[in-house]
Amino acid sequence: MKYVAIINSFNRNDLLKEALEQLEANGGADLHVVIFDAGSSDGSVQCATAFVAKDPHRRRLVTPEEREDTSFAHGVNRAVEAALSAWPDLECLFLYETDNLLLNGTALRQAETLLAARPEVAAVGFTVTRLDGTKASWGARRPTLFAFVLGQQLSARLGLEEPIPAEWKDLEGVRYRPADIVFTSPLLIRASAWRQFGPLDEKSFPFSECDIEWCLRVRRSGGLLCVVQASGVVHDNRAMQSQWSAKRTLTFHRARFKLLRSIYGRLAFAILPLLWLRHLTESVVLGLLCLAQPSRTPRFLARLSLLQASLTGYR
Repeated sequence: MKYVAIINSFNRNDLLKEALEQLEANGGADLHVVIFDAGSSDGSVQCATAFVAKDPHRRRLVTPEEREDTSFAHGVNRAVEAALSAWPDLECLFLYETDNLLLNGTALRQAETLLAARPEVAAVGFTVTRLDGTKASWGARRPTLFAFVLGQQLSARLGLEEPIPAEWKDLEGVRYRPADIVFTSPLLIRASAWRQFGPLDEKSFPFSECDIEWCLRVRRSGGLLCVVQASGVVHDNRAMQSQWSAKRTLTFHRARFKLLRSIYGRLAFAILPLLWLRHLTESVVLGLLCLAQPSRTPRFLARLSLLQASLTGYR
């Protein structure tokens, strides 16, 4: 199966180098790669350039033009566009992030087997682990207003956004199950499904929630998403946050509320007073803690920003 790895890179050179090394070693003989670099200044461009130079017929580096959007969603879309233009006969797109590692080729072969046997499957994700072997999240259930009001940490502890339990099935030795949402960490998508359901919504969800919105769009249109029970697929940023993550908290709330509005309509506005109350409580608690621990000040300021933003629906 002819596929291309789509990588969006931004100032995480150490992660990028290792991710590319593992992809090169375990990606298969027909691996193609397109890297979109969003304007890195830490050596990532040089790393990507050297990688592409090893096999320029199957590898591309795309960099933004002057004043071009450099958001995560746009970078993925731009890289996919470049890939489909360069190799029109591509069968699959492998969304592979810089904090992914492919420790063997088994997982990809399993996903290919599933796609070949089940033509109705639009995309396949993978069970993933961190480097220490502990389980990492591969997907979620459809977002709810209740979970958003409670907040990410409490919702995670209560398992409110964990994928809905489903029976694992077996197909030619591949264990898989359907899923509502599978994250792009990584995700193997049929090129035909990308054309059918469209690219990531970079206008409404430039950073956070773009993969979730895409999955929901596929499901609403009758597409099927699956995850394979795989080993050797790692998702671990090793506490190396991208500069994209500098405003992660506000970005998440803004995007999640917009996503909830697309699902629940005007009913979503009814939870804004509850969100304002949660942010106020968190701000008061963090403000008091800052008196004893000044290191908490950035978190306190982030909560103040959320408190203010909740008054206008996080606009």
